[in-house]
Amino acid sequence: IQAGKKKVKSVRIQVLDTGKGIASEHLNHIFDRFYQVPESMNRAGTGVGLSLCKELIELHLGQIEVNSKLGEGSNFSITFPVQDSVFDPSWIHSHENLLDKIVSNNPVVRKLDSIEHEKQILLIVDDHTELRKFVADIFSDRFQIVESERGEEALELALKFLPDVVITDWMMPGMSGINLCRALRSNPKTNHIPIIILTSKSSQDSQIEGMQSGADDYVSKPISPKVLVSRVNALFRRVNSKDTGKTIKIANIQIDPVKFNVIIDEQEVVLAKKEFELLYLLASRPGRVFLRNEILSQIWGNDVIVGDRTIDVHIRKVRQKLGVDCITTVKGVGYKFEL
Repeated sequence: IQAGKKKVKSVRIQVLDTGKGIASEHLNHIFDRFYQVPESMNRAGTGVGLSLCKELIELHLGQIEVNSKLGEGSNFSITFPVQDSVFDPSWIHSHENLLDKIVSNNPVVRKLDSIEHEKQILLIVDDHTELRKFVADIFSDRFQIVESERGEEALELALKFLPDVVITDWMMPGMSGINLCRALRSNPKTNHIPIIILTSKSSQDSQIEGMQSGADDYVSKPISPKVLVSRVNALFRRVNSKDTGKTIKIANIQIDPVKFNVIIDEQEVVLAKKEFELLYLLASRPGRVFLRNEILSQIWGNDVIVGDRTIDVHIRKVRQKLGVDCITTVKGVGYKFEL
């Protein structure tokens, strides 16, 4: 961006009103999530809008400020850097490339007429056509692409095609990406499918919510193609490690599914079959929170009736036998493996 012969370093946008204004004691809190000025509590709202605006602006390396006086109105000021050197090189695209990605003659939902068995399937779920096209272009040489703009339809497509990986947006009309994750994880036909959530929500609470819903990974917007590809590759390495019975080595712990043994500091630890399967499941994806019903489904199956207490008992036995603090309880949710 240039102004005459002088290069512009940043762009400032101001939004002003002549309303009732905001009292000074509230100005430091209006960008806090769920905060509402007491006088506005009787109006519809959740206190999320300004918090989300701030997160989106900061994702683009910008800043937002507000000045306000009671009886005079408010002035919101947004500042964005515009020099290429400020941003990650992967964020920079020419106008022509962006136009190619946005303008597409493809239908909103692309369905496969036939399956190429030698090529894996990627299901992309997002209500924005340009973002689906952007992600599809990244993976089109590697995957057969199935697209959907709604979570409800994506669930049907997942059951029909059983994709090898799902990449879904968080915020969508109708069924959200979070609820789609939960639906896929609760179905025995789809609970094994790796899922990545794309979202503008960058807070830690949002990330925890996404992972607890059953997502395997979380990518913040704006999306870096390199980051997204690396996350997909990492997911497949984990899946292949589990599917091919690879030995898991984390710090001083070695878990061998072929020999069915666990070695800690060169000492063998004897586990019962279900105890071993439980440990291997958690260790196959370190840091990922496994929901209780997910553990029950993958370890005991859907045809066996067991309760939550069964999981707790097995976890306690595994902890006692290992003598290593590597299984963390996420209260009211499930368990995760971490050292």
